[in-house]
Amino acid sequence: MIEVDKVDITVGQQLMCESNTEKLLNCTPEFSDLADIIMHEKHWLMPNSPDEAKDLDVRQPLSQVRLSLSVSLGAGQIIFLVGINATKNMSACITAAALMQYFLMAAFCWMLVEGIYLYLFVVKVYNINTKMHMYHVMSWGLPIVMVGISLGIATVKDGLQSYTSDKYCWLSSTNKLIWIFVTFVAFIETLNILILVRVIKEITTLVEPLAEDNYCKQIRGGLTYVCHRPD
Repeated sequence: MIEVDKVDITVGQQLMCESNTEKLLNCTPEFSDLADIIMHEKHWLMPNSPDEAKDLDVRQPLSQVRLSLSVSLGAGQIIFLVGINATKNMSACITAAALMQYFLMAAFCWMLVEGIYLYLFVVKVYNINTKMHMYHVMSWGLPIVMVGISLGIATVKDGLQSYTSDKYCWLSSTNKLIWIFVTFVAFIETLNILILVRVIKEITTLVEPLAEDNYCKQIRGGLTYVCHRPD
């Protein structure tokens, strides 16, 4: 039996618990991260109209990107919940850490692909349908290379057991393996920020002429009214 007084539940979380499923996801601290992903993707996965359902066709590039992002984030969170404390079994611990590194890196790759999609759609007005196979190879393949490099470095330095931390099944900070993940994430986020700045600049450039045109129309309308108003 769960003792409620031992669980720190905020008022906001209590209001969110409208069903037994949501109580498990939102009110239990261990599932809070997974609940955030599910609630964030709920509107996308459950369209409210036929038009939305058509837009969410898995054959569409953006749908493939979002589905892949959801899968990689969800898998990473589930593996974290199940295997983060499996330090007693070295093989299971290394496997959990490697899978977490893989899926989290894949998630950041898909975030970059979504940024590229936005850039091509807004700035270049280009359809990436023909390029999706390349993005799948990049997003699912590059993390495999990074995990392989991490495992190789750990094996050469102090043995495969040095791949994980002593306290948790995650990349070790003792032999600096954690910096491979940090550098990878920082690089992806920097690219996404640059893409966002470029897209915002392009949108601003497109909006300004429309605003100026509307302003000129208002001036002309005002002058017309003043010149033709009855005395």
